[in-house]
Amino acid sequence: MQFHKFQALGNDFLIARESDLRAVTDDLESFARRICDRHFGAGADGLEVVCDVHRHPHADFTIRLFNADGGETPISGNGTRCVGAWLYHTGAWTKPEVSIATGAGVKSLRLVERNDTRFLFETEMGLPRLNSEAIPVVLPQAQEFVIQQPLEVNGRTIRFTASSMGNPHCSLLLDQFGTTDFEQVDWRALGAALETHPAFPERTNVEFIRVLDRQNIEVRFWERGCGETLASGTGSCGAALAAMLNELTDRKVTVKTAAGELVVEWCDDGTVLQTGEACAVFAGEWLVDNTNQTPSMRESGAQPTDDEFALTQIGYFYSMPEAEMARELLANHDINALLREGSGFGIPGIMGGYVSVELYVAARDAERAIEIYDDYFAKKGELE
Repeated sequence: MQFHKFQALGNDFLIARESDLRAVTDDLESFARRICDRHFGAGADGLEVVCDVHRHPHADFTIRLFNADGGETPISGNGTRCVGAWLYHTGAWTKPEVSIATGAGVKSLRLVERNDTRFLFETEMGLPRLNSEAIPVVLPQAQEFVIQQPLEVNGRTIRFTASSMGNPHCSLLLDQFGTTDFEQVDWRALGAALETHPAFPERTNVEFIRVLDRQNIEVRFWERGCGETLASGTGSCGAALAAMLNELTDRKVTVKTAAGELVVEWCDDGTVLQTGEACAVFAGEWLVDNTNQTPSMRESGAQPTDDEFALTQIGYFYSMPEAEMARELLANHDINALLREGSGFGIPGIMGGYVSVELYVAARDAERAIEIYDDYFAKKGELE
């Protein structure tokens, strides 16, 4: 299967045609987890699928997005921009503007500049949803705007501003923590807790915002289904809207991320425009002919047993510094807790368990999987 990898401010995506994917698998969710895995796959924040059938009359192309955890999500601003760059890079599209149908509606991209494998686009992101029910966020009483709402999380009360660009965003101003230094706030743990907070029935993306002046903000991102990312297109929109709704900036701002800058403008007609780049990284070929088989089973064509499947996943545990914590959860057969706690890839101590969850679900015997784990490290110790 042929695919490409593109990145926008370090937010990286694998892009493939639906027809090519269908030749490999019909289970796109499971395949997304495998190909996005940074150890055993090509590695990415998500898989963008360019559909064979254009399902919207006003769109030139239709796409579906699967996060690295396998969950399908309506849109990524950076991901949509990467698809736009892929269309021009591959010659699938040559006109100055292209319309792409996403799960959050049709987005129009105008090619501003091209320099070899680098593409700069202005993207019409559409109208933001600002009332609590449309976002959605559960509040004691429905609100037309969700601005500086209090919320109990991790034993403290925080205040957040929420919006939706087709996916929910919970934005926090850094000054409420009494610091201008991101690293003085445990924002990753807070982001993980907010992502799965009951106030957000569809889970949420989380942004932490440092306002620099009326034209500039700096942001850190925790993305639903991905964890920490260097940048986010819709997250940049959510953060910019939060700063504007709190009257801290003008209606056009530069969003500074850990990997570069985006420009977000909230126009007078309510439309949000975003200007940013996307770059080609590489073209690849997926060599696994059956994604339901482990590498060791492929040559013989035999289906792996539970133990064999578990053994192929042991490397995950060894590569994670606090995998023992995940093992303890499984020792207590608390698979639900592991799934709940490991909802993002960036959570310290849970990551090793999360990426190995499928082995326990497949084996349906946590106790046996732990025996394999112990046996592996006992033998490894003998060799050392």
